[in-house]
Order: sequence, then C-alpha cells, then structure tokens
Amino acid sequence: MKRYIGYIIIAMLFWGHYDAKAQSIKVEDKTYHWEGGVTAGLNSDGFELDFNIAYFVNRFVGLKAGIGMAGEIASIGDDPDEYTKNYDSRFKLIMSLPLRTPKIIDWKSQGVELYLFAEPGFSLSPGDHKSEGAKVFNWNLRSGINMQIDRWIFSLGYGISNFNLYSGIKPINSVSKIDKDCITHTVFIGCAYKF
Repeated sequence: MKRYIGYIIIAMLFWGHYDAKAQSIKVEDKTYHWEGGVTAGLNSDGFELDFNIAYFVNRFVGLKAGIGMAGEIASIGDDPDEYTKNYDSRFKLIMSLPLRTPKIIDWKSQGVELYLFAEPGFSLSPGDHKSEGAKVFNWNLRSGINMQIDRWIFSLGYGISNFNLYSGIKPINSVSKIDKDCITHTVFIGCAYKF
C-alpha cells in the first residue's frame, strides 16, 4: 500500500511539472483566487444547505470554509403541529481542502470547461437542542464534476460523511433505535462565482 501511495505522489509531482491547466483561476486575463458559492443537497437524513468561500493558492489546491445546516424533510400528510415539535436540524461549520484536476473537456466554442474535484474535510456541529452528547467533530469527503463558464462554476457531486443528524438524540420509545455510528451519503448541486 505504501508503495502505491509513493507512486501516486511521484505521478502528481511529475504531472504538475507540465503546463496542465486545472480549473482556471485566470479569466479574461485577470487572476481570481477567491470563490463564493452555495451548495444544496439531499442526504440519508434529509437535506443540506451550505454557503462557502474558498481561496485557491494555485489552480489545483485551495482552502474552503463554510456555514450551513442539515435538517429533516417533512413527509406529505404530516400533522404540522406534531412535525414542528419533533423536527430536527443542526448548524454546521465546514472546512475542506478542494483539489482539482486538469481540464478533462475544453469545449471552446461554448466557453465551457469541465473538471473533476475532491474535497476532503471536516465539520463542527453542535447537537440539536434535544440531544445529549452529540458528536461534534465529523469527517467528510465530497467529489464530483465542475463546469466552468466564464467566472461561474456549476457543480454536481456525491459526498460521504460520518455526520449524523440524530447524533445524541434519545430514542422516542424502547422500540426505536438510533444508529450513532452511521455514514451519511449526500447527492448535491452547487454554484460558485470567482472574484
């Protein structure tokens, strides 16, 4: 396994030696290191909504910080009063390290460029007001594809995390059980603007 990691690192260094173009930080002969965006997704527990800002030190690597929330989605036919009493949502502070590949498609006639990305990171999230001993520190990994049009970036991706919306919440009755060590899967879309 160590040997494969070594090969990957050597390949990345060798690849970076060439003038491979990752998602451009240059648009119309101006350099834009900052991006601000919003991401919305559906996950195993309900929904996510994040607002973020990122600084890219070069075309391949950046630092991203965001705030967001995760919550349940009401079922059709739920009693609104009962739903409001049992509704669960959590605030999140998210930090990640965005990594981008060189261009995989450059559709010059349309001004569209496509790239792959991965964002390993973590989130800090206090428990819900009904929870006790909720897990505050959680890891996450997002990956997907970016489409850049001028200074706009549109994303489609998949994420995985050990974040659990119900962490620290006591079961309602002896029959219900809450899995404290579950993995949350997310499908998301996003939009960002370079500045």
